[in-house]
Amino acid sequence: MSDRAARPAHLDDIARLLAEPSRLRMLWALGDGRSYTATELAGVAELAPSAASNHLARLVDAGVVEVRSQGRHRYFALTREDVARAVESLGAVTLSSAQPAPARRQPAPALRHARRCYGHLAGECGVALWDRCCALRLIEADAEGWRLSPAGIERFGRLGVEVGRGDARRVQSCLDWTERRWHLGGALGRALLAGLQAEGVLAPSPREGRTLLVHPERWQRWLAELDAKAAPAGAPDRRPHDASKRVAKNAH
Repeated sequence: MSDRAARPAHLDDIARLLAEPSRLRMLWALGDGRSYTATELAGVAELAPSAASNHLARLVDAGVVEVRSQGRHRYFALTREDVARAVESLGAVTLSSAQPAPARRQPAPALRHARRCYGHLAGECGVALWDRCCALRLIEADAEGWRLSPAGIERFGRLGVEVGRGDARRVQSCLDWTERRWHLGGALGRALLAGLQAEGVLAPSPREGRTLLVHPERWQRWLAELDAKAAPAGAPDRRPHDASKRVAKNAH
């Protein structure tokens, strides 16, 4: 059997894509699951911004990296888990001393944990909620971005969150500035934050601006309710009586 017949047809393309050291350093930095700007990735790769942009364009064209705009910035993120695994394997051997992504000034722990962002929940709690919704398939990707799934409409409706109709059921993703990952924005994000505050899960901090105070037990209980599948028809509402009244009041 010839060498060409024995190897996958796309192996040469992968090798060419990953063989450039600067490109590999950028992929290594993106492997932490966060999103970075071209300027930040240029610093990792020790390249001029124009050269970094050329490499990133190649990665985007190959479908390995995606780019999304938010405000004045464009953020790049790794999209292929198999490529991330390949880069990690290579990095363990050849890039263990690679320069990490540039350090950013870290906010106060409370602000990073939970805060308001244009009326929706951000920070570690906001990202955790996005991840939970994706894992439960309450939100799903489509050709236009993200939208609520039928399961999401049912689940949020059961928790007293008004999800609207038609385009109102589209889900807006918002890049979290501390976590560099997505959290729920738009109308759904605002409705969720209002509901969580109405139930006493979250409360504004009296001293720290946008910081939100999280009631740990109520937060875990709310996430458990989000996880729970619909009860059979006619089953009693198992939420605490006072919480049911708060959600109903908020819905109006």
